[in-house]
Amino acid sequence: MGLDVLSVDVLAWGHIFTRYQEDIVNFLNKGGIISWGITPTLTEEFEKENINTMISKLEEIWNHMETYGVARQEILSQAWIAPARCCLVNQDGVTTVEKSFELLQKVSEHFKAQL
Repeated sequence: MGLDVLSVDVLAWGHIFTRYQEDIVNFLNKGGIISWGITPTLTEEFEKENINTMISKLEEIWNHMETYGVARQEILSQAWIAPARCCLVNQDGVTTVEKSFELLQKVSEHFKAQL
């Protein structure tokens, strides 16, 4: 398809995304960037998550990818960490979205330290 960047809601669909490991490996081997949508912006989802659950979910997916020959450094160097989806307003206005972006920064910093 000629994509350079692939954005995926791995918070909700990571278990399905990893079924396409051969395609993911090929995409990364060609230099593609994956935007790993992991932080929730919906209030109901946000209340169930924290930095540890976000890191754990990404680690689980990336560990799975490593079993198919993708080095962790390759994953990290070609990764963007993003919100799971674009829900910019909730019943609490933008409060949850702002908290989601604060969580996003912390998750990103955690993985940047591994580069």
